[in-house]
Amino acid sequence: MDEQQRDEIAAFRWQLIAPVVAEDVTRLERRRILQQIARQHHQIPHSDKTRVSVRTLERWIAAYRQAGFDGLKPKVRDDARKGRVITPEILEHAIAARREVPERSVQQIIDTLEKAGVVPPGLLRRSTLSQHLVRAGYSRKAMLSRMRIPDGFDHSFRSNPSTYYG
Repeated sequence: MDEQQRDEIAAFRWQLIAPVVAEDVTRLERRRILQQIARQHHQIPHSDKTRVSVRTLERWIAAYRQAGFDGLKPKVRDDARKGRVITPEILEHAIAARREVPERSVQQIIDTLEKAGVVPPGLLRRSTLSQHLVRAGYSRKAMLSRMRIPDGFDHSFRSNPSTYYG
């Protein structure tokens, strides 16, 4: 995420919290205003989401009070999109386990890696490994679709409605 995108997001966040931060409002008024903002749909920059929770608004207010406008900018992570738990070696072992038996679930792959001593028990999360396998092109769905064996049946007949009614 570049600096311009971070500025756009911070400006959007400020636009939402400004009525509460800029004015001297009571706790009750603040809560009512935040709930009203949370009920609305917004066009959030660089996001598919359209709503913001009251808790998120409260966090943005706290961040603004602590660090000003810069506190509203999303944090930049040095390790974004880099594996912190799933190293390339672990991913290779997981891919090998998937290649060996494409029908294996991600949980079964994790169990296999733990039993083989590749990773300590409890280190891998199913959703994280699943994301890595999908990105690498080794999701169960992708693997099974690659190995489909023709069964000799003409499936085009079923997909062509004109063959039903002549």
